[in-house]
Amino acid sequence: MSELMLTATCMRGFEELLADEIEDLGDAAPITQLHVDRQAVRFATETENGPALLYHANLRLRTAIAVLEPLASFRVYDADDLYKKVYELPWERYLDARQTFAIQSSVHSRLFTHSHFVSLKMKDAVVDRFRDRSGARPSVELNRPDLRLHIRIEEDRCTISRNSSGDPLFKRGYRSRVGEAPLNEALAAGLILLSGWNWKNAEPLVDPMTGAGTIPIEAAWIALKVAPGLFREQFGFMNWPDHQDSLFQSIRNDLLRKANKNIAATPELPIFASDSSPVATDLAAENFGNAGLEGKITLQTKPFDQLKLPVDHGTIIMNPPYGERMKKHDIDNFYKMIGDTMKKNFAGFTAWIFSSNIEALKHVHLASSKRIALRNGPLDCMFQRYELYIGSAEQSDTAHDTGDDVPTESGDLPSQEQSDEQ
Repeated sequence: MSELMLTATCMRGFEELLADEIEDLGDAAPITQLHVDRQAVRFATETENGPALLYHANLRLRTAIAVLEPLASFRVYDADDLYKKVYELPWERYLDARQTFAIQSSVHSRLFTHSHFVSLKMKDAVVDRFRDRSGARPSVELNRPDLRLHIRIEEDRCTISRNSSGDPLFKRGYRSRVGEAPLNEALAAGLILLSGWNWKNAEPLVDPMTGAGTIPIEAAWIALKVAPGLFREQFGFMNWPDHQDSLFQSIRNDLLRKANKNIAATPELPIFASDSSPVATDLAAENFGNAGLEGKITLQTKPFDQLKLPVDHGTIIMNPPYGERMKKHDIDNFYKMIGDTMKKNFAGFTAWIFSSNIEALKHVHLASSKRIALRNGPLDCMFQRYELYIGSAEQSDTAHDTGDDVPTESGDLPSQEQSDEQ
């Protein structure tokens, strides 16, 4: 039995979430292998089911960054060996000399210390093969290439893949404008899934610092079972010579019908979004409409300490300012306000705060029951849970949460990881 192996990449700390999502794709094509790696999950199906699984993965995975199809895997010993083995691959099967390509590299190796060098070496090999055989060569185009390639080196093991997604999958397609410091859509979906929000039992979800509305949108799509890739117009596989467009359109239309049916059957969701900035809530409302969620999410323009809700329980997820443009005294007081407000107004809720400002988190003055180390772009962040029991308001305001007695789940990796694009 021949199999097609695929690799879905993700952010640090989301590997198990992604593996669970991939298992759910078994309703489209049986998953014959599943392996969790560093910032990736490898999975396989029988070759005849490969195209369907690849299309479902791109349309349905919420925490994935890209879906890769490996083209070759081999041991590599130095730069010359890398060039030789890349040169020998049949690139004319995947790329025409008139087309463009780009290379992204991920390097975890003592043999290669610069990912940019790896990308350049691979580019030279691909271009030289075309030039030697036809006299023509494809061009490098970083923004919208016809083919995105990916090279991953783990010590002496090299894997070369083509990127079926094209642009990262967190680019859902519902944002017409970008607000200040927007939260990555795949990151927002991962935070929601990590929080344990019980959407199946209509548990309320609250985002009191919603910004562009990313968390409420991703939560609504989870609850309504809307495939997150439905609003995208482009995927990398659309430029592949072996792309089966009729199959893709059939899969997409089926998922779209199911999503529209669920949206139409749900008059309103127990999801509450708010922000102190009218500019932010205007943008959030626009994005709600773009995502097909107009009238489904309750939206208010109010500061957190003035927020009143018609529910007395639920999950709060917030991504407050990290304080890069604020004085330390101001950001510490802001986080103190968050803690005071949760104690006073939200007893009975479970709250999660996502922030890179570890010092400011201590000024929440509540003991966290769980801490998960993640990243937001280049920033090391902590995702912390607070159980707001009845009586939390009587907790001492001097009780700083140092986190020393709370186990930390870490998504962090050794610092030698590098990624580059050529």
